[in-house]
Amino acid sequence: LSASDVNLIFDLEKKKMTTYCNAIQLEQVISNLVINAKHAVYESSKKDITISSRLRDGRAIIEIHDTGTGIPEDIIEKIFDPFFTTKDVGKGTGLGLSISYGIISEHNGNLSVTSSPTSGTTFRITLPIQPVSTDFE
Repeated sequence: LSASDVNLIFDLEKKKMTTYCNAIQLEQVISNLVINAKHAVYESSKKDITISSRLRDGRAIIEIHDTGTGIPEDIIEKIFDPFFTTKDVGKGTGLGLSISYGIISEHNGNLSVTSSPTSGTTFRITLPIQPVSTDFE
């Protein structure tokens, strides 16, 4: 990201959050969202991507926000559809967001998006928190 003059900002929860998940799959989702955010800020004057996490109502909230131009209203409902892409031919398969949505759903979570031409785009991952066990039986 630094080679593309993109600022990566972290705003992470101080409390430990434990969720039952496949770490490799969660990493795949976050990586995909960050790569998409990098493409979104490519032509922006402000090239910021913020990854934040919060603990809210027994759920882990992870947000990836970019300062790009946003997703047009007429396509935002389609972005999680398989093979839907706004990228040029050969630049994307249109599967990244669909696969990410499926992975988060399989983890009893939710992947949602909000977007505005003036404030950029935020993808929100919501996952259930697992209770901390003190039993070692």
